[in-house]
Amino acid sequence: MQQYDIVVVGGGMVGAAIACGFAMQQRKVAMIDPSTPTEFDPKANPDLRLSAFSLGSEQLLRELGAWPLIEKMRLTPYKGLQTWEAGQTDKLKFDSHEVGQDHLGYMIENRIVQLALWQRCQELGVTILPWRDWQLTQEQTHATIAYQQQKINALLVVGTDGANSAVREQMGLGITGWDYRQRCLSINVKFAKAPERITWQEFYPTGPRALLPLFDDYGTLIWYDQSARIKSLQRLNASALKTQIQAAFPALESDFELLDWANFALVRRHVHHYFKGRVVLAGDSAHTIHPLAGQGVNIGFKDVAALLRVFNSHPLTQPFEALLTKYQRQRKADNLLMQSAMDLFYKGFSHPHPLIKTARRAGIIFAQNAGVFKTKALRYALGIN
Repeated sequence: MQQYDIVVVGGGMVGAAIACGFAMQQRKVAMIDPSTPTEFDPKANPDLRLSAFSLGSEQLLRELGAWPLIEKMRLTPYKGLQTWEAGQTDKLKFDSHEVGQDHLGYMIENRIVQLALWQRCQELGVTILPWRDWQLTQEQTHATIAYQQQKINALLVVGTDGANSAVREQMGLGITGWDYRQRCLSINVKFAKAPERITWQEFYPTGPRALLPLFDDYGTLIWYDQSARIKSLQRLNASALKTQIQAAFPALESDFELLDWANFALVRRHVHHYFKGRVVLAGDSAHTIHPLAGQGVNIGFKDVAALLRVFNSHPLTQPFEALLTKYQRQRKADNLLMQSAMDLFYKGFSHPHPLIKTARRAGIIFAQNAGVFKTKALRYALGIN
């Protein structure tokens, strides 16, 4: 039976980052994931699954040694963020110079970040196991993961196997959550003229519509709406969908070619307890958030940084429940705050009452001119507070 210090279940971006970090602490690490990310093709169109990586996430990826590998593939810095309500001229604008930077973050395809982290895992000697349908049990001194006729023991198991986490389910860690009764349509396009490196969101009563600028003249359009509406858009052919997009996105300044599109549901989840015995959760296994401000991957990377920090230099042969309690105290409160802030923002902009619309406009004007408070809020969202 193989013995490991750490076993990470789930090799997505968060799981692979945790595996890298613990390996850099000279731990013996294994990572379980049945799916290997496909290789990068520089000639391929951008993936539909991408994220806005904050300055804080960039710093973590640099510390893990993955950033140079990402730069060898492709990434797009963005320097501004703008938000406004449809039919209004007042905008809330954030600029990188407000926090003394030349960019606010990067738009990067998720697979590229995952590929870079997997390469770092291999460089650091992490054992990668392509298992599925495993069983997790634990005793006082260790946890055991069994797969067919094989078993491995670990002093600590980290569950990062996504929103439908099997680790969470097998450990009986309950969650609170709800469906937003909306879906999101993600649409990749190629513009006739490259968009400015500014991401923006225009709010409608049915949900926001956004532009995420990508490399060269590519971009991603994000369209939130009622589930039935999004599903009907998904079924359209390219010509009919383009007509709908042109009517729904009046802020677009260039013609475009439709590449591909897909939709997904919006669900909020938050686990009641982040750990049980020698098993701890991080990333989407512990929480999911409304993707309104692109904070999902960034709060997941905050989990990574916190977990690595509390365990730094601590021998796993010694009791560590106090460390897991500290991790939970730090991350649960912060994640709940971010979830609630996104919900408040989302609901506030979707309410049709005239008084609330007036209050929204006043709020945008106030926030735009809030000076140091605006800067502090931006730094917090970027993970550099």
